[in-house]
Amino acid sequence: MDLMTYTDDKIPLVETDLDVLSKAKPSEVNELLSTGASHDDSLDTFGATILAETETIGSSDLLPELAVKLSFTLPTSSYATMAIRELTKTSTSVDCQKALNS
Repeated sequence: MDLMTYTDDKIPLVETDLDVLSKAKPSEVNELLSTGASHDDSLDTFGATILAETETIGSSDLLPELAVKLSFTLPTSSYATMAIRELTKTSTSVDCQKALNS
């Protein structure tokens, strides 16, 4: 678990699998797929850069927000939303999240 700060909620805090694969050369993608490595393994090199960018992007008038970055490996037929729901003990439904943000 990592804590991150940001000021602009429109800028992603981490790269998705698609982001990593779209930047990688085909040979690197094949290597990632054949070894079964997660993109989180490659995020170690990107994490500091992303955090530094998010801290400097946005208006200096805005207070920094705090985010929690979770990283876990789930067994087959398990879902991240279920794990997060159990950790937070709150609903992950869209309606509930909209109510929290208003």
